[in-house]
Amino acid sequence: MKDEPNIDELKKKLRKNKNDDTSKTEQKKEIKETESIHSSDDHAPIQQEENDHEELDGCVIEHYTDNDDEKGQKENKKDTESEETSTKDDSDSIELNETQDKIEVTELTSLEPSESEEKSDSEPENIEKKPKKKRNINYKKWSIILFSATIIFLVASYLISSKSDVKEIVVNGNEHLSTEEILERSEIKKKDKMYLTSEGKAEQNISLLPIVESITVERDFPNTVNITVKEFEVVAYVESKGRYYPVLENVQILRGFDMTPTDAPIIHFFDGVEFEGMVKSLNQMNPQILAMISEIFYRPNEETNARIQLYMNDGQEIIADYNTIGDKIDYYAGMKKEIGNKKGLIDLEVSNTFLPYSSEEVVRIKRSMRSVPRQVPYLEEIEASLEDIKRSLKAFEIESEE
Repeated sequence: MKDEPNIDELKKKLRKNKNDDTSKTEQKKEIKETESIHSSDDHAPIQQEENDHEELDGCVIEHYTDNDDEKGQKENKKDTESEETSTKDDSDSIELNETQDKIEVTELTSLEPSESEEKSDSEPENIEKKPKKKRNINYKKWSIILFSATIIFLVASYLISSKSDVKEIVVNGNEHLSTEEILERSEIKKKDKMYLTSEGKAEQNISLLPIVESITVERDFPNTVNITVKEFEVVAYVESKGRYYPVLENVQILRGFDMTPTDAPIIHFFDGVEFEGMVKSLNQMNPQILAMISEIFYRPNEETNARIQLYMNDGQEIIADYNTIGDKIDYYAGMKKEIGNKKGLIDLEVSNTFLPYSSEEVVRIKRSMRSVPRQVPYLEEIEASLEDIKRSLKAFEIESEE
């Protein structure tokens, strides 16, 4: 007695065989149908296919129950076909594995030549390293030479061209000396070469002027020379034959440079110790007060050798001691407010008082003063000294030119 066939297994085998035969065709159809049909109709072909399979299964089952022998043969045939299919699949998988192995072997073999090629390529590089170094050294050498030649050319062009000329000379700080006098002493002229300008020589020449306290000469590239002068302050003037010569704060008389008196008094009849004491007191005065004094006379008497007589620009007259006038002159501003327009004598010698000209004290003071003050010797020697100075300057100029 034959075993009854298992209907479920038969269904599965039939479906598998049919699916294997028509898998490619169905895949193409499904792709086309999914692209063309809307979302609402996507499942219709699948349902139709399942209905077709069910009808086919029903026919097979009915036919199998009528003819067992025929079904057995068909089953054997199907088993054979399934074995062939599985064998075919196995062979395909084996072929696929072999193909993959071949591909890997091919890749490995293809890599080996590349490595060998890399080695072969690296060998010439190693061989060519020394010439490449030599080329780099030569390139650096020529670059340095070219750069140096360019710099030399540019420097030479600057030195020769007018771009290196002195185009401007700026003088600062001079109050009493004229700019022309300073430029003449410096011996620097426009169109001189900047690199040939002697700063030290210019400073030495200008510093010979007695009024110069300090001097600085600087080159301000590309084309400017700056001369900065600091002068000694002029605190007074002395008169000789109608000419006025400045008295500097360092107790020097600027002989040979006659000037118009401004902002400082004219002093008369001072000599030696008295002259130095008077200049010292003038240095202590406020410049504004100093500018208010017109003249100062040395008026010694039997009682003191330090008396002086001052005439102010506003017409007031003052007697004082040259040793203390530097401090006491500050009282003058306050006393002037109290005096107003009254005329008289302000006594700053002993007490700080105002004396009208009608008072007996003023008469006594006036009598005690010498009517003709003694003449200071250095005033007569000024003219002679000027000639000596001029000769010395000319000799110095000749030596500097040589």
